[in-house]
Amino acid sequence: MAKITHGLTGIRMDDCVDEWELLRPKEKFMNIWTRSSVYPFSERLLVFIFIQGIFGISLSRLLQWFSGKDYLPTMVSTYTRIFNDRECHVDFVSLLFYHLKRRPLTSFVNEFVGTIVKIEKKFGSDLLDLSEIDIPLDDLNRYVECKADALLVSLGYKQLYGTCNKGIDDLIPIVPGELKAGFFLEEMALAYIPPTMEDAILDGQFGNHLLDLS
Repeated sequence: MAKITHGLTGIRMDDCVDEWELLRPKEKFMNIWTRSSVYPFSERLLVFIFIQGIFGISLSRLLQWFSGKDYLPTMVSTYTRIFNDRECHVDFVSLLFYHLKRRPLTSFVNEFVGTIVKIEKKFGSDLLDLSEIDIPLDDLNRYVECKADALLVSLGYKQLYGTCNKGIDDLIPIVPGELKAGFFLEEMALAYIPPTMEDAILDGQFGNHLLDLS
């Protein structure tokens, strides 16, 4: 499953990056982290969760703005389905993460999340420069930080930015009826935490033959 999901993520990026230079930093980041088997399984799970959960947040917010203005309804509807599919990927891999006994160190997690948030903020800034959307850049950046914090907390880590305590959803209102990022993840976190860490599955018990990303 890890091989399949990483492969799909790479294919989608390869199809787009040649025609949209803004995606180049994301492609470089993903090539480093998703196309090597040298990282422990626990770290690769974490990488997948945050690539799926953070990359695309800026674009989804801009499309929500379009939806609120009744612009491009077909495109917004199509992307909403993609967005929901992405959330299912995050939920499934997060469930695997909950069954790990050895999880990545907080220092590694914070450094990694800080890097991916920085890339997404730059992407969001470039998007706003290319469009006529009246969303303040600071508000969009705070939203990216909020979603990163929400993922961190749901995975058992502390917030890195503290933005979620500042009424972020009031800055760029969610379109009524649209799926909130992390909704299923939060529900899953309540339902699937192992009763004791002694019962959790060890890192190596997943089988390296299933995790060959070459």
